[in-house]
Amino acid sequence: MQKRYLVIVIIGIIVVLGVFLLVALVGSRKTLPQTTDFDKVESDSYIFYYPRSYVEGELGEKDVLNYMNSDTGAVDSESIFLRIETRNTRAATPTYQDCLKLAEMYRQKGDDEIKAEIVRGGLHGGEGVGCKIVAKSKIEGVNDSVVIVEKILWHDSGDDYSIYRARTAYYANASSGESDALNLAIDQFTLK
Repeated sequence: MQKRYLVIVIIGIIVVLGVFLLVALVGSRKTLPQTTDFDKVESDSYIFYYPRSYVEGELGEKDVLNYMNSDTGAVDSESIFLRIETRNTRAATPTYQDCLKLAEMYRQKGDDEIKAEIVRGGLHGGEGVGCKIVAKSKIEGVNDSVVIVEKILWHDSGDDYSIYRARTAYYANASSGESDALNLAIDQFTLK
């Protein structure tokens, strides 16, 4: 009788653990955007990703591509865009200090949060060296911040000396549902 009770308890524990594991797995899949949630623009030089629900926005003077969220709760729409700077000479392979110096150019106020890192290509491989910059600036009088995330890439060999800048801008609180997708789109940006 005791053996039977022990077997039933063990089976019950295994079933409960299996349910918890299944719930955790399903929950984690919902919080991280998958690459299927993105569309891409591919040229001979780059692969640029943007959230599938975004629509083409107006191009600024230096923009090559611009996509924006047409269904947003933010005052200004979340956006992601690409700019290409044509150069006659190759930029050097960056150091962390080079990236940090670039990041500081985004500082608006002394208490802005500035982060920099050296990057290569995209999440799925690809070409390019450069920097990724995150600049977060608090908005006075409101419980929110403007966040700019930019990935700057260039080739460290070959004939293309251009600098490619994939950038997104959004509000930290108002865009909390979009920020993960926008950051992942920036991380996936790569050169060919």
